[in-house]
Amino acid sequence: MSVLSQLSHLDPEDIKDLMLIIGLAFDQVTISDNKGFIKKVYNPPEITFGIRDMVGMNVKDLEKNGVLSKSITLTAINSKKQETFVQNINNGKRIMATAIPIFDNNNNLKKVITFSKDITHCSDLEKRLRESEEMISWYQKEIVRIRNVELDDFIWRSDTIKKVIEMAHQVAYTEATITIYGESGVGKSLLAKFIHNNSNRRNNPFVSVNCGAIPENLIESELFGYTKGAFTGAVREGKSGYFEHANTGTVFLDEIGDMPLQLQVKLLHVIQDREVYRIGGLNPRKLDIRLITASNKNLREEVSKGSFREDLFYRLNVIPITIPPLRERKEDIPVMVEYFLDKFSIRYHKRKKLSPSIMDRIMKCNWPGNVRELENYIERLVIICNSDIITENDLPNSFLEEICGNQILPVLPKEARSLKEVKEITEKQMIIEACKNSKSTRQLARLFGVNQSTIVRKLKKYNIDFNSP
Repeated sequence: MSVLSQLSHLDPEDIKDLMLIIGLAFDQVTISDNKGFIKKVYNPPEITFGIRDMVGMNVKDLEKNGVLSKSITLTAINSKKQETFVQNINNGKRIMATAIPIFDNNNNLKKVITFSKDITHCSDLEKRLRESEEMISWYQKEIVRIRNVELDDFIWRSDTIKKVIEMAHQVAYTEATITIYGESGVGKSLLAKFIHNNSNRRNNPFVSVNCGAIPENLIESELFGYTKGAFTGAVREGKSGYFEHANTGTVFLDEIGDMPLQLQVKLLHVIQDREVYRIGGLNPRKLDIRLITASNKNLREEVSKGSFREDLFYRLNVIPITIPPLRERKEDIPVMVEYFLDKFSIRYHKRKKLSPSIMDRIMKCNWPGNVRELENYIERLVIICNSDIITENDLPNSFLEEICGNQILPVLPKEARSLKEVKEITEKQMIIEACKNSKSTRQLARLFGVNQSTIVRKLKKYNIDFNSP
């Protein structure tokens, strides 16, 4: 039993002797009769309540006039038991108050003693502590974000990706040529940037080139540059290429498997001699570059097909690193979802969480577009859903099915014997169906979570007329 609660059992005369002592422990002590009229005040009330003299006032008036939010004395009179709560004073202070009813020998309410302690400073400290905790939480997320920026947005939990990162970190400080393998959307370009950022060339240029996105008739001039008057339409003073722009730094050639054969010969020369000839030029330009390439194709198979030079393959494949698809490392999905939710919640000024049912559906998806597709999907969820907790009821019809719902397998012709043929037939039919609901190749690319150049290449490969699917 607390000291305060024991006061209700003391003789009223004994209470008088204790008031001087208790007054030292509290900012304000008042004694009111059983009607709520204040009979005695210890310590100046002006400090706490902003009133010069409270003796003779009724606590009802204090509450009625807005001096305080709620009278604890009046509450104790009505309940006839000890009360404790925080009062808000109109001068901005917060008071922790305890009111103890005193009874006579016949158990009739005689008076109420109220003890008040200014906790405004404590409340400020509590607020500052809460703000500090929120700031610490924000900084923790920023540290994770900054770490992920240093790792180029690689978020992982699986040992598989951990080994990939460890390998990339190990070879970053070397000058060896690296080829990164993986499906579209797994993060090949991010890993290339990570290697550059952890190399001795980190403060020098990082030039990224998507070989599949540049028209075949332009790729040579874009890579190697050209001299004055090299061809019709050339800039008068000539132009440097990507390799020259990357001098002292790193060149990242994405989708290297799409590079035309005739250009592969020139690339081989650049790698071997570390020099480049501009189109129309006779004098070589010396280069100091680190080369990283990436492909969603198996380059060894491309060599056997005759679509990729064997000598170039061995030059590029010094250190191969393979990033597995998301479907083979699903333990990474929850941490990615959380990261993307935070990322897009901040971007769109929303705070979203996923219900277990949607998270379960996400975990069951194969994600053919890998991390890029998952990121796009989470962004769409944050944008279109109004609820803080996103459930399946918040989604438009067939939204989930569009990404990873039950898909009916296409009817395969009898001549489709190999897995490769099955994959190509399935891919072609999926693209044809998607074309019916897409207005542009860019929209089609977003739907599948791949680059626009990849879609253009697929349309050409399968001879699909986008305007008449």
